[in-house]
Amino acid sequence: MDNTNFGEHFALQTPKGHLTASLHFPPHRDRYDAREGKELIVMLHGFSGTRYETYGLFEKAAAHFAHHGYHVLRFDFRGCGDSHGTSMDVYPSAQIEDTFWAIEYVTALPELRGLATCHLLGFSFGGVVAALSASARPEMFRTLTIWEGPFNLGRELKRAFEPIDYDALWAQGYLANGDSRLNAHLFYELDHLDLAASLSSYSGPVLVISGTADDIVPFQPNHQEWLEHLRNAQLSEALIKGADHGFTGDAQRCQAVDVTTQFLARYRPGQ
Repeated sequence: MDNTNFGEHFALQTPKGHLTASLHFPPHRDRYDAREGKELIVMLHGFSGTRYETYGLFEKAAAHFAHHGYHVLRFDFRGCGDSHGTSMDVYPSAQIEDTFWAIEYVTALPELRGLATCHLLGFSFGGVVAALSASARPEMFRTLTIWEGPFNLGRELKRAFEPIDYDALWAQGYLANGDSRLNAHLFYELDHLDLAASLSSYSGPVLVISGTADDIVPFQPNHQEWLEHLRNAQLSEALIKGADHGFTGDAQRCQAVDVTTQFLARYRPGQ
């Protein structure tokens, strides 16, 4: 298996069950090389997504980052992809837990000895989870990157699922979504989430990228809301013209990945 382009697949154990993950390695290096200065990028997928994301967005991006010298971890949150659980396990606090458990597990691997820096990247719902994780533990992450994230996830879900019968939702404990179910606790957490307050004191380097043709997470007002509430951060932004949700066009995907690579390069060890 080519562990630079496709990653090495494994299951990592957490107190709540296993998470299926893929770890990409920089090419032409001894995997157990203990040299200092290694860098890890952790990629968080979107709502009902997987560690591959739409048209392989995450796998392709991770391969690109690995070829630029990074180790890259992408994993399925609980209830998603090949990980344990069901769609009833999908809500922000669970995914924040999964993020920290995944990082704790992988950074203890012998292959990551000499790790100097961890970067966090989240797409869509994963962008919200990334922002909450970074604001909770800012010392863990050198940078935060948000790809097409909904600043107000509750608003965007309500727009997608309207009309919502909240009496029925609270009574039965879930909202039917095709063949799956969304836990009422997801909506409870979103109703009580104050992302603006969580980010108010965040001061680390942040990159916000939005697609101007995103019809799932409209770039406005979401993009401007991120900028407004990250005003105390070291903020960079980019708009990808004509990009839909997931950067499904090759040119748009390459642009988003290239902009991210340039951003990350500014914060490498020794820079």
